[in-house]
Amino acid sequence: MYKIIRVLTFCMALTACATSGTATVGDSISLIDAINQAAEQIAGELPAGTRIAIVVFETENGNLSAFIIEELTGALLDRRIEVVNRQSLEYVEQELNFQLLGAVNDDTAKSVGKFLGADLVIIGQLRNLGSNYRFTANATYVETAASASVPRFNVRNDRELQNTIAALERQTVTAQTAHNGITAQTTPITSQPQATSQTAGTFIDRGIALANRAEFGAAITNFTEALRLNQNMPGVYTMRGRAYLASIANIFRIDAGFAGLATQGIRDGVTTEERTRIRDLALADFNQAIRLDPRNSIAFRERGRVYIEFGDLDRALTDFNEALRLNPNDHRTFANRGIIYHRRGNYDQAIADLTQAIRIAPNFATAYYNRGVTYQSKGDTARSVADYEATLRIDPNYTPARQALGR
Repeated sequence: MYKIIRVLTFCMALTACATSGTATVGDSISLIDAINQAAEQIAGELPAGTRIAIVVFETENGNLSAFIIEELTGALLDRRIEVVNRQSLEYVEQELNFQLLGAVNDDTAKSVGKFLGADLVIIGQLRNLGSNYRFTANATYVETAASASVPRFNVRNDRELQNTIAALERQTVTAQTAHNGITAQTTPITSQPQATSQTAGTFIDRGIALANRAEFGAAITNFTEALRLNQNMPGVYTMRGRAYLASIANIFRIDAGFAGLATQGIRDGVTTEERTRIRDLALADFNQAIRLDPRNSIAFRERGRVYIEFGDLDRALTDFNEALRLNPNDHRTFANRGIIYHRRGNYDQAIADLTQAIRIAPNFATAYYNRGVTYQSKGDTARSVADYEATLRIDPNYTPARQALGR
């Protein structure tokens, strides 16, 4: 399916003289001053090189949220704080099934931080109170859940701010089209770790970007370097395990943000000694992710997928059941469990699981396609064709559905 990646190009600039010191709660300051003072307060409590994920900044419109995140990121970077890049957050948005521009709770934010190797997560808000806006940035340590800082400021709701908000609402949005989840990159990505890149977070961000481009070998190299620097990141083991599987599987689709793969067995249907070795590396990574985080439903789901590709349906089913116990709303796990039931000839249960996947994620093309295959196996041609057609409405380039319809 095509995914529209929004790239907000802000051609206007806010100018304001930064005030000295930190405003008290009762003062009204400009938005730029609030952003800079929040960065100063947060960074002042942290050692240089701390990795922060700005998970969400809730405002009255998405462009304003993106603008504040962009400015806060720059202010933190100026103070030698490392900030998770937005592409990595988009990946985890897909992986953990939350919305970057919507309301995000503390538990979700901490999951994001843990997944991306962040030390600290920020959830911010800019609320319209009438005569003023209320700017809040809650900074929380990922490991301890302790608050690091909670900068709060009153922002003047004056003509300057309203002009800024109006300009952002009119801002042109440039669309990049992603086919099969692989987004065209406008900035070159260096695949090999560089001497100047010393933090685990830098390698995580680069590895995700490379995986999005289907450069799995290079992604594995960067994930490995991240784990060399920090061995306690279950999310990175999960990502590297998926990259290992992707490097040997017959892939016909990569979900947006590398959050999932649509595969049909091992590449060319040939299981070689080398591919078995890589499978074992993938399994070892998922095992380690589960050891580090026994509630990691994603690792159970992905390990189950490896078992499917190598024909171990019993272990796959056990992992999918555990993944659904931990996360009953994971559409990908329902879809994968449906594959097992189909292969075992339990078509009704397969259809039930695939239908549930569609209920949770109505635009999940793979679930429609697999349900179509299951209806075809039952001899229900009408429903089968309807599901193949639905697959192509969602993703006109879904090759197996086209082939099934003889197109």
